[in-house]
Amino acid sequence: MISKVDQTVQGLDATALGIQKTQTLAHEKLQAIEETLSAISGFTEDLVADEGKLAKILKGLENVLVEENELTRAFDHAVEAMERLRSSSEEFEATKKQISNWLNREQGISSAMTLFNQGMADLTQRLHTLQSIKTEDLKLLDNSFNQRLQEH
Repeated sequence: MISKVDQTVQGLDATALGIQKTQTLAHEKLQAIEETLSAISGFTEDLVADEGKLAKILKGLENVLVEENELTRAFDHAVEAMERLRSSSEEFEATKKQISNWLNREQGISSAMTLFNQGMADLTQRLHTLQSIKTEDLKLLDNSFNQRLQEH
């Protein structure tokens, strides 16, 4: 019976260790994603800022051929596209913040798993202690019973 307890505890230990490794790997991957998303957000901001590269190009085009209708319509479409890109950039930044918040919560889960593993190790030690106490008590009872049988 004790070996089944040991097997169960070992299985729980292995499962907890596997969960912790998976969480660590996921955390590292998500941090890399967050860094990449931050870089993309910065590049997008450089592109669509009020004095950004795209705005400068559009202003240059406007100054060269404002009078032509086709260019004016193309310019209007480009401005609309720039506004949509700016809006997307803001949404992208909000999503990046959500991922960052999630990463912070994930670190809390990782800490909880560490505490769980420590608790499992403590439980295993206590089970071994109980097993040895039980074995000693059974030996004492057995010896006491045998002595009483021999006396009668």
